[in-house]
Amino acid sequence: MVNLKELRQRSIAPETAPVIGRVVERFVDRDISWLVFNERVLQEAQDPACRCSERVVLGIFSSNLDEFYRVRVAGLRSLSKLKKGERSALEAPAAKRVERINRKALAQQRRFGLLWRRTLLPALARAGIRFLGEGSLNKDQHAFVERWFLAHVAPLIHTAAIRSVNAQFIEELGRFLEVPAGRGRSHLMFLDDVIRLNLHHVFPGQHVLSCHSIKLSRDADLYLDEEFADSVVDKVRRSLKKRSTGVPARFLYDNEMPTGMVRSLSTTLKLKRADLVPGGRYHHFSDLLSMPSVGRRNLKDEAVRAVRHPALSKSPNLFPAVRKADLLLHFPYHDFSVITDWLHRAARDPAVTRIFITLYRVAKESEVCKALLEALKRGKLVTAFVEVPARFDERSNLYWGGNTGGCRGFRTAQL
Repeated sequence: MVNLKELRQRSIAPETAPVIGRVVERFVDRDISWLVFNERVLQEAQDPACRCSERVVLGIFSSNLDEFYRVRVAGLRSLSKLKKGERSALEAPAAKRVERINRKALAQQRRFGLLWRRTLLPALARAGIRFLGEGSLNKDQHAFVERWFLAHVAPLIHTAAIRSVNAQFIEELGRFLEVPAGRGRSHLMFLDDVIRLNLHHVFPGQHVLSCHSIKLSRDADLYLDEEFADSVVDKVRRSLKKRSTGVPARFLYDNEMPTGMVRSLSTTLKLKRADLVPGGRYHHFSDLLSMPSVGRRNLKDEAVRAVRHPALSKSPNLFPAVRKADLLLHFPYHDFSVITDWLHRAARDPAVTRIFITLYRVAKESEVCKALLEALKRGKLVTAFVEVPARFDERSNLYWGGNTGGCRGFRTAQL
C-alpha cells in the first residue's frame, strides 16, 4: 500500500511516483527516473557532514548529466526525426520528452550553481583555498598567469571566423592553474579565466567586447548495428571516430551571452530550440574530479577501511579458501586487492597453467592486466573475454584487448 502523505513529504523527486488526484501512476518515465537518480548526487554534496573537499562529488553529477545527454537525449533527438507513422508506437512524442527533460535538468543545474557558489566556494575559502578571477590577482600573480598563458596556452589557440564549413572542435588543456599564494593558502584559477585575462594577446590592437564559454554535447552512442565491418572491434573503432561529429544533443551556453551570438552559433551548428540550454559562466564541472590536491587532510573524510572476508581472516591466499567453499566478495566493502593478489599469486604458482577471466571496464593502469601479463611472461595460457563496447571506456578496453591479443599465449575475445 502506498502512503500518499509520505509521498508528498519526500524532499526529492516527487516524479518518482507522481500523484494525480488520489491515483499513483504505476510507471515512471525512464529518463526522468534517471535524472532523479542523478539528483541524489546533488543531495550527497549538500550534506553538511560531508567535508568540503569531498563535495567535489559535484563533478560526478556533471559527468553523469553529460553522458545522459550524449546517449539518451541524443537517441530521443534521432526518434524525433521519424515520420509520424513510424513513431506511433512511442509512449510520447520525442520532442515533448526532450522539453520535459530539459526543464528537469535546468532546475537541477540551478541547484548545482547555488551549491557551488553559496556553499562549496565559501567553505573552500575558509579553509584557505580560493578560486581567483581576472580581477582578484595581485601584481605578481598577474605576471605569473600571463607568463604561463604565453608559454602553454597561446601556442594552442587559433582564431577563426565561425562558419558552418569550419565549425571548430576545441580540446582543452588541464582545467585549473595553481597560482602562487602565501604560506598555508592555495589559489586556483579556471583555465577559462586565464584565457579571458589574456585575450589582448590573442586579439592585439582590438577591443574585446565580451567573452563567453559554451559546451556542445554530441551523440556518443555506438550504433554497431549500422556498421558492416568484419568484427566488433572494427565497428567500435569506426563509431568512436564519429563521436566528435555526432548529432548535437545539448548546447550549454553562458546566460550572459548576447542573443545575436547565441542565434549565430545556433545557425552555424544547426541546432534546434530544444538543444539550447542556458547556464552559468563555467561549464564542464566534471573537471572538479581532477582538481589539484591541496594537501589538506582535514578537508577530506577519513578513508573507510575495507572489510576482510571471514574466510580470509587468517591468510589472504584465496586458493585454500575456495577449495573449502565458494566465496562471495562484495566490493567496495571488501578489499579488491584480494583479487589482484590472487592473480599475481596465480601468475607465480607453478601449479597454475591457465587463467580465464572476463574484463568489463579496464583501468588505464590496470593491476589485473599487469598480473595477467606477468602470468603470460611465465609461460601460462591466458584467455581474456573483453567487453569492448563498455560505454566511454571503449578506448581503454581496445588498448588492453588489442595490445595483448597478439602476444604469444594470450588470447582475447571481444563482445
